[in-house]
Amino acid sequence: MRFPVYLYASADGDEVVSRALKGIARSAPEAFSAIVTGVRMLEEHGANRGLGRFDVLRHVEGGTELWEMRANGRPAHRVLFAPVPGGNGFVLLDVIRKDEMTKGSKKYIDRALERLDDWLAAGHPSEGEGQ
Repeated sequence: MRFPVYLYASADGDEVVSRALKGIARSAPEAFSAIVTGVRMLEEHGANRGLGRFDVLRHVEGGTELWEMRANGRPAHRVLFAPVPGGNGFVLLDVIRKDEMTKGSKKYIDRALERLDDWLAAGHPSEGEGQ
């Protein structure tokens, strides 16, 4: 089974996750490669803790979970994501350098949860859509 992976974009169309990934691809190709590997694992196997890259950060109201993907390229990054309700894949909510995540994890977790609320309120994903 393949799991579609969606990239968060704000209600006004700002593709913040896509922009962050493009910046990492330019400035830190090793880190970008590690993120791509993690996303491919997510697409193929889902958020399986046994793969050693994924871990639940927080359980949110209504049973939704916020997850973290560890991408250990140089510099290391964390990708925050959540399962799409109904089991229709995952949405990537934020990409953060590991050292920044360590300093202010609550700030980034709160931002990811706000983005998840925004994304769900906008009615994403549509049936069969994937990015």
